[in-house]
Amino acid sequence: MESSVREITQDKLLVGIREGAAALGIGITLMRELIAAGAVHSVHVGGRHLIPTSSLRDYVNGLQEESHDEAD
Repeated sequence: MESSVREITQDKLLVGIREGAAALGIGITLMRELIAAGAVHSVHVGGRHLIPTSSLRDYVNGLQEESHDEAD
């Protein structure tokens, strides 16, 4: 079952890397690359690497803005 960013992030403030990748429809490797590049922000909680859902939304909004700018 494929989940949208909205479905996954609606109730949660933080998600794991796998869940964040699934929300964006990308693989874990690309998600880690986006985190390393600073395109998606992450935090450490205990021993876990978590992604604020607001960062996923910001990333998608940025992609939409880039796409819109390229179309103009």
